[in-house]
Amino acid sequence: MDPPILDPLALSRLRALSDAVARPGEDVLGRLLQIFIEDSRARLTVLQAAAAKGDVVEGARMAHNMKGAAANMGALRVVAAAVAVEACCRSQLDAVPRSASRVGEFTDTASRVGELSTGSSPGGDEFAAQVTTLAEALEESWPELRRSFARRE
Repeated sequence: MDPPILDPLALSRLRALSDAVARPGEDVLGRLLQIFIEDSRARLTVLQAAAAKGDVVEGARMAHNMKGAAANMGALRVVAAAVAVEACCRSQLDAVPRSASRVGEFTDTASRVGELSTGSSPGGDEFAAQVTTLAEALEESWPELRRSFARRE
């Protein structure tokens, strides 16, 4: 079962913060949402490129960043999707030895990283699928966030 799209508690905290810091007529929530959407689009583009190359290091880093940003905005479904992408990337990273002190280990490591980067490893398809799910969660969340952050008169 999918988590709810938005976290009402996080949204109420953001509203309280906005009420505390906004000057008259200032749309703090609207600006936060705009920044979140622009940032998410840029990060998603980087994440999609990483998935296309099988770059699980960049994928894990970008998914982790997206997870934090989404959590701050109360976008629970995006958080869940980012967690899945990050876990997928980290599981592939765990398959690569951390240190290649011997020539044989180095060769094996180089070969494994090459498989990951060309997408020929079984996890490469999973990485791309998880990124697609994350993109869908973002697209689904943005309208809900817009409605939730609409200015209250």
